[in-house]
Amino acid sequence: RCAEASIEFLSTPFHEGAVDELLDLGVRRFKLASGDITHRPLIERVAATGLPVIMSTGAATFTEIGTALGWWMLAGRDLMDVTLLACSLIYPCPPEHAHLRRIAEIARAWPCRVGYSDHTREVETAMAAVALGATVLEKHFALGDQPHVPDTAFALRVPQMAAYVRAAQHAEVMLGAGLDHAHCEDAARVGARRSVCAGRRLRTGHVMEEGDFIMLRPGDGIEPALVGDLLGK
Repeated sequence: RCAEASIEFLSTPFHEGAVDELLDLGVRRFKLASGDITHRPLIERVAATGLPVIMSTGAATFTEIGTALGWWMLAGRDLMDVTLLACSLIYPCPPEHAHLRRIAEIARAWPCRVGYSDHTREVETAMAAVALGATVLEKHFALGDQPHVPDTAFALRVPQMAAYVRAAQHAEVMLGAGLDHAHCEDAARVGARRSVCAGRRLRTGHVMEEGDFIMLRPGDGIEPALVGDLLGK
């Protein structure tokens, strides 16, 4: 089904044998569940494949996360091949327990990619998580009501999932590229700023002093910050 829809197939192994089964299916990366953050043999088996991993950190302490990453590095693997998912291990997760600040905390602590495993019922969580630095989002969704499937109680349905993806994409666009790339502001930068102008008629030979100047738009002349340099000239 994934191949038909041109999306990447991904699955979570819950034992070491499953790692080999997924390799045979041609997976390009692995996902490890929050409950396996202390499962050293499983983490080492995934590391041995040479493929990247998405590792959930729900209910884990910073020490436990650091230990898991240590096992990964002892296997000769780079931390840039790890995406850590901030996560609240509650199903469903009330908004007040989403703890989205964990995204930034994890990003500061380790040189890994960071994401968010979202167990809330909300759609807006996607925008907030991306704004805080998440590059991967995990969200449960269902094609319809399936009472026998535990996820159904908090999983999004198709229209909600579409809205969730749109919210994440909007946030990514709105993040932009930072101050160094804000060329869209170039015209406004000149139009909105001011230049030093003569505030009254100045005679030839006049020595400039305080009170001679007024700051007017546009900002295509001497910057107001340099007005002191004109005094006494």
